[in-house]
Amino acid sequence: MIGDYYCHVLATAEDHRNPIHYGIDPIAIIRCIYLQLTKKIIQGGSTIEQQLVRTLTGRYEKTLRRKLREQVIAILLTKIVRNKNEIGKAYLHCAYFGHAKEGFLNLSISDRKDASELIARLKYPTKEHEEPHDNERIKRRGKQIDDILKK
Repeated sequence: MIGDYYCHVLATAEDHRNPIHYGIDPIAIIRCIYLQLTKKIIQGGSTIEQQLVRTLTGRYEKTLRRKLREQVIAILLTKIVRNKNEIGKAYLHCAYFGHAKEGFLNLSISDRKDASELIARLKYPTKEHEEPHDNERIKRRGKQIDDILKK
């Protein structure tokens, strides 16, 4: 069973406006478009709902059509499942954390010990024969998440 704390850490790290949007984050979308047009920087603006949809559909192509479909389904999902923690838990149940580590329930107890490190692995999945504490990017991201949580 996934505790609510993991969902809190997930929302804090991946989608800090999660409590106030309805499946898509217009502010993040505008930021991404602005950065792409003005500085040629590509950033992610997906919400937890969109990440869940992408994971469940297995659609990862970089097309506007896929992104729009994902956004529509994310909005519908939010209307149907009003509890944001349940959406976060569903995402964690199928998320990819690294080599042979798909879904929260397939993780060892030691993998689940540090929630910030675990959520950092969504961005930086571990490779085969790699421990999370050996990956500098995971450690750095986990510390960033911990710092945000302390505020």
